[in-house]
Formats: sequence, structure tokens, C-alpha cells
Amino acid sequence: MDEMGVDESGVEFHERDYYMDDFFRDKFDIQSASVINDLMQATEKGFKINFIRPWEYDVNYYADVIGVKEELINDPEKHDLILGFLKATLKGWDMAFDDVKNTAGLALYYDSPITTQIKQQMILEELEQLVKTDNEIGWMDENTWNRIYNTLIFQNIIEQEIDINDVYTIEFLKEIY
Repeated sequence: MDEMGVDESGVEFHERDYYMDDFFRDKFDIQSASVINDLMQATEKGFKINFIRPWEYDVNYYADVIGVKEELINDPEKHDLILGFLKATLKGWDMAFDDVKNTAGLALYYDSPITTQIKQQMILEELEQLVKTDNEIGWMDENTWNRIYNTLIFQNIIEQEIDINDVYTIEFLKEIY
């Protein structure tokens, strides 16, 4: 909010529950929400909500990343393993977004907590906006990591300073792209 120049003095902050029940009961006027779970809940319950997508305001965060132990990254014998895993993952995302209808059907076949193909397609369409950035799928940059880090420090989620360059690498992505 600070980056967008919003005066927080008139804002009342609350812990949010995992679900959006408090929001649905009109306890809050606005709530942070997950594009996948919360948007789907709202739709299923018949709520028409104005879903504000932060990335449309150049507020980007990496919600899902692939974590690899540092000793694996530093082991030359594991280089091809990591590279192959990333290539397969990125190719899977590309294939999923190239054929959303078929991907939704496959997702329902293997795991069907979401009961209709239309709902699954809706999730994939929202996911595509998160996964595909201005660059290639999976690409990360230092400015975004610094913004995430500064937010976590500001909100006292991280208590000690770290060198942001020690917690991520794009060396494998550079080889792929």
C-alpha cells in the first residue's frame, strides 16, 4: 500500500482465515485472496467480486518457485538433473497453456477436487497470467526479489537481514533460455 501511496491511517488490518468466510459474511470490505482457491470459492458461492490483480499494477511477487538445496546446485554431478527437471517443468507449463481445454480434462482425470472442466479451465486461465510474465515462464529478476524481501522485512516476517542474491539463482534458466 505504501508503494501505491495509500494512506493506511484509515485502514483497519485483520488476520485473515484460510477461507474467505469472513469476507463472505461482510466482516471485511476488502481481503487479500488467492487467484485459484479464493476466486473459485467466490464464484461457486455466487459472489461477484472485483478481483484486483496486483501484477496489473506492477506489483509482482513469486508465489510458486522451485526450491533446490544449495548442495545440489553446487554439485557438478547434479547439474544435468536440475537442468532436466527445470526443462521438463517449463515444457509442461507451455504445453498446459497451449491446450487449456485438454489440460483441464487431464487435471480432472487424475485429481478431481474441482468438479467441472469449466472451473479447471478458469483456474488455468488465471494461472497463466501468474506464470507468464513479461519474460519467459519461470524467469526471475533481482528487482522483484528485492521488492519481496523489503516487504517481508517491513512486515517483520523476516527478522534478520540477508543477501537476496544468496537465496535464488537464474543460472539454470539462462542455460534454458
